[in-house]
Amino acid sequence: MSTGEIPIISVGPAVDHATSHDGFDEFCRAEHANLVRALSYALGDHELGRDAADEAFARAVERWDKVQTMNNPAGWVYRVGLNWGKRRVWRAKRGRELTELVPVRTQQVDAYADPDLADALASLPVGVRSVIVMRHLLGYSERQTAEALNIRPGTVKSRTNRGLAQLRQQLSPTEVPS
Repeated sequence: MSTGEIPIISVGPAVDHATSHDGFDEFCRAEHANLVRALSYALGDHELGRDAADEAFARAVERWDKVQTMNNPAGWVYRVGLNWGKRRVWRAKRGRELTELVPVRTQQVDAYADPDLADALASLPVGVRSVIVMRHLLGYSERQTAEALNIRPGTVKSRTNRGLAQLRQQLSPTEVPS
């Protein structure tokens, strides 16, 4: 080896990256748009929701061998994105850099969204909002929601009831999810 050359050191078995992420592309295509929408509602901001989903999917691909074997990989991605978004808001508020992120919506969350519903959801605490979004936007069962958010099913029930009651106070009966 001549001077200036960097030796190549092997630290483990070679990984074929083309096969180590089998199924991730299909998973991403199937779930990305729905999770961006759900995180946008849960975090109260479309840009933050998209960033949170992208970050969560990046973490999922890094751990795809483990994530793909979970009962609910999309629930894991949602929880990772939600936690990342909440930390970002907390840090922003603490540092006063991005204080406008929550609860102000900078963009309509999706083209068919009712702005009154989006505003009402943004007024809910994020823990309640995330349960409402998972149950009524993503269509998860109480058990799936509890597993994805790492909370008890009873907590899912109480947050759902509390959130729907608050939404009923703010919206007409036809606008409240059933």
